[in-house]
Amino acid sequence: MSSISPHTEVGYVKRYKRNGKPYGNYFGFYRFPDENQVHKINLKIREKRIAEQKLREIIAHQHAVRTGLSPSDERVQAAGKPLVEYIEEYTSSMKARQLKPETIRKIGPMLRRLCDECGWMRIADLSGSQYESWRGDVDLSAKSKNHYLHAARAFVNWLITLQVCERNPFNGIRPARVVGNETRPRRALTVEEVNRLVGCCPCPRRRMIYMIAFATAARTDEMQGLRWSDFDLNPTNPTITYRNSNSKTKKPERNPIPQWLADALCEYKPEYASPDDLVFTKWMGRHTLDEDLKRAGIPKLNAHGESACLYSLRHAFNQTMQEADIPFRHAQRFMRHSDPKHTANTYLDSDGLDLRGSIDRMPAIQSPSRTARSVVGVVEECPEVSGVVAIDGLSQIEKTSIAVPERQSVSSSDAECPDSHRQWSRGESNPRAEIVSKMPLRV
Repeated sequence: MSSISPHTEVGYVKRYKRNGKPYGNYFGFYRFPDENQVHKINLKIREKRIAEQKLREIIAHQHAVRTGLSPSDERVQAAGKPLVEYIEEYTSSMKARQLKPETIRKIGPMLRRLCDECGWMRIADLSGSQYESWRGDVDLSAKSKNHYLHAARAFVNWLITLQVCERNPFNGIRPARVVGNETRPRRALTVEEVNRLVGCCPCPRRRMIYMIAFATAARTDEMQGLRWSDFDLNPTNPTITYRNSNSKTKKPERNPIPQWLADALCEYKPEYASPDDLVFTKWMGRHTLDEDLKRAGIPKLNAHGESACLYSLRHAFNQTMQEADIPFRHAQRFMRHSDPKHTANTYLDSDGLDLRGSIDRMPAIQSPSRTARSVVGVVEECPEVSGVVAIDGLSQIEKTSIAVPERQSVSSSDAECPDSHRQWSRGESNPRAEIVSKMPLRV
């Protein structure tokens, strides 16, 4: 831009007038050819030549920003802002989106730990390779490492929506393998073990917790928030309802419950209980289940190192439904899984299935034995063979006698070829074809 004037298409400078005389600072006006909006900026300069030079620099900078050659002023300012402040804003954003309180409590400390141990102070410091190094050195389970990865990835995606970050450095990182690397793998209790656990428990409240966990596959947080209004204990069709605030999926769901559980709830329900009262006003202690397992004679760990916990009752519910040949789609609905992989893999122990009974129900394929086929083939090819060959232990052929002649000895003169020393030439047929075809068969 050689000159700036009100008649140019790119921009110009001017001063406002008071009483017919210019006063104050120069203002710059500019727009790009593909825009209709005219940008106005206070140059804060009272010298026209200097104001024009500053406006040229501003237009050149904006052109570089538009073409991606230079970052914008907002991004430059955001790059110097500490990550800790962005984490606080991200936590406030999660509260505004009404995420689960326990999720909000965990995400903040996880992000701060990553920033402290990886040395991330600004947005430009975020690096996927540094996270890989941190993941390889930190003493955490594979599942916990994946939680950190998902938290960092969601945080950077939020920064991208604010247009303060261009790309996510954690998108190309693959999660750690969880299957086979569990710190405390869970196991499913058998029906006999659940009966012993409920029968040996001295506390009625804990007995009811165990029965609800086994009969409804309810999660721990869901059972803690259960109210008496969530149960419909009518004798024809008793049901349980998971409310929006109580369900993990944040949507209401209603499932039927067994009649024996409805009868037990009627006996356990206090006479003065109102529909809004909690079913369990007091929860279990951390090691209370271990004491009940010991009292019932149930080992905490099995031979494979799998642990028994309260979630084992949820595993036992799914395992029992599969063993009872209940349709898989029904089991997925009772488990309230949106992904059938969780029902089929995570909460199902394939070693506990009756695989022997299933494989024995497969139809059998009858086929003749290998020995019978080989002997019959020899006899069909050489009908002149006579003698006696006894075949025992065959299913289709029982002690079949086949006439086979006595073994004929082959002398060296018969076996010797008269032109055995003759070399074959290229294109010549086999000189021993007749002799080979007349050689007697050895049986």
